[in-house]
Amino acid sequence: MKKDAPCPSHGHSSSISPHHFVGPYHSSNPSPARSQAARMGSATPRERQPYVPTPEQIQLANERKAKRIVAKMQQASAPTSPPDYSRWILPRKWLPVSSPSTPAKTRVTIMTWNMLAQCLVRGELFPGSDCLKIKDREQMLAAEILNYDADIVCLQEVDRLDALLPRIHDTYDHIYASGPGKLHGCMLLYRRNRFEKLTSKVVCYDEEALTQTDGAQKPGATRRTNNIGLLAALRFKESSLGFERNKGCLIATTHLFWHPRFTYERTRQAFILLRTIQSFRSELHLQSWPVYIGGDFNSQPTEPTYSLLVGQALLDTQRAELETSRVVHVSIDPQVGVPGADGSVQQSEDNDENENEGRDGDDNNQDPIIANSRRPTTSDGLPSVRVLESVFRDELQGSLRSMYDAAHLTTDTFGQRHALSSGRKGGSEAMWTSFTPLWRLTLDYIFALNGVEDNEAVEPRVLSVLAPHTTATLEPGLPRKGICASDHIALAAEVEW
Repeated sequence: MKKDAPCPSHGHSSSISPHHFVGPYHSSNPSPARSQAARMGSATPRERQPYVPTPEQIQLANERKAKRIVAKMQQASAPTSPPDYSRWILPRKWLPVSSPSTPAKTRVTIMTWNMLAQCLVRGELFPGSDCLKIKDREQMLAAEILNYDADIVCLQEVDRLDALLPRIHDTYDHIYASGPGKLHGCMLLYRRNRFEKLTSKVVCYDEEALTQTDGAQKPGATRRTNNIGLLAALRFKESSLGFERNKGCLIATTHLFWHPRFTYERTRQAFILLRTIQSFRSELHLQSWPVYIGGDFNSQPTEPTYSLLVGQALLDTQRAELETSRVVHVSIDPQVGVPGADGSVQQSEDNDENENEGRDGDDNNQDPIIANSRRPTTSDGLPSVRVLESVFRDELQGSLRSMYDAAHLTTDTFGQRHALSSGRKGGSEAMWTSFTPLWRLTLDYIFALNGVEDNEAVEPRVLSVLAPHTTATLEPGLPRKGICASDHIALAAEVEW
C-alpha cells in the first residue's frame, strides 16, 4: 500500500494534504467535471488576495486597543491590597504608645530579628519542630520581614542570601557582613524608596582593645568569638516625603557572643560597639542624627550587659558575675590547660558555631574557673570590673534607651515573669524573644541613642511597638509552621524625632 493511499478500514488517507480536505461538504473523490478540467488544463487555482481591512474596521480595532491600554493603566494605578502573609506566619498587631506630633516629624519604623541561620539548625535543639528544613522556612522568613512594612530591618544569623534576597529585593537594599570564618552574618535592610546609604562600617570585636591598660600586650578579649557589629549612615532621599536632604539616622546591628558563662566578653563587645558608633558618628559630623541599634544581645534585663547599656549602676551580684567570667580562654592563649578531676586537661564542650546551645543559662559546669580558661594577668589587657563599669559611664555620651521598655507595656512583659528591684529598668521588655522547648529567654532589643543639635537633645519618641507573642501562642516552642520560622521573635518600633 502506498503511504498516501486510502486506508481500507477508514475510507480516507491517514495523511491529509492541504489540497485534499475531507469534510462534511466535500467528497474525498474529485468530481468528473473537475477531473476533466484538470486534465485539459482549462482551470488554474485562484490566488488568494491579501486581506485589507476597511477604514471602519481599522478605526474599530484602534478603539478596542485603546480601551485595553486604559484598562491596564487603571489596574496598575489602582490601590492594591497588601499581600496576605497569614498563611505563612502569625501576624501581630501594633500597640499604640503615643500620638504623632503636629506638625508631623520624621517618622521611621525599625525592626530587629534573629532569623536562625539554616547552618545552625539541629533537630536535637528544636525537638518537635515542624519547620527545620529550608524548603519549609524560606517563604516564612521572607513573610516575617515583609509583613510589618518596616523602613529599616536589623537581621542576625543570616545565611542563604541567594534564597532570601530575591524575595525582598523589590522593597529593600541591603548591607551584609560576617565575622571571619562565620557561615552566617548580620544584615541591614533599608527601604530603597526612602533612604540612600552614605557609608557603612564593620567592627570585629576580637581585634578591638577595650581600654589601653598599662602593661597590656593583647587586645583584651576573653575569647575569640568572630562576632561583629555592622553600622550604616542612612540619609533620607530628596523625594522621600519632603524631608530635608541633610536628615537621616545611624543604624547598627550586632549579635553578641552566645555562651551564657562569658558575660564579661558580651559586656566588652557591647562597649566596643557603642564606642565605635560614637566615633563613626563623630567622623561623619552627624552628631544631630539619632542612632538606632537592633540586635541579639544574648543578655537578659537582669544581667550586667543590659544594665550597663541602659545606664544603670551594677548590683553586687552582677559585678560578681562579671568577675567570674573575666578569664582568658584557650582560643586566646593556646597554652591554657585546666586540669580535670583525674589530672587530664578538660576539652571544650562548646563550638563557636553551635550558637543555640546553653542559652538557658544553666551551664552544668559551675566550676570557679570556666573550662579551658585561666585567670587573666596584666599583660592580657582585661580591665577590672570597676574599670569596665566606669568606661561605660565616663567614656560614653549618654546611655541607650530601650524602645520597648520606654513603651511601658502592661501585658506579656519581662517584669511579669521576673520581679525586678524597685527602679531597675527592663520590666517592660518583651516577655520572651527566644522560645523553644529547651530555653525561653529575653535576649533581643531595639535601643536608641539621642542626637545632639544646638546643644539640645534630639530624642526619638516611641509611637507604637509590635505586640509580643503570648506564651500560649508560642507553646510548645519555636520554630513552628504558621507561627514563626525562627527560634527568635521579631521586635519592631515606630519612632519619630
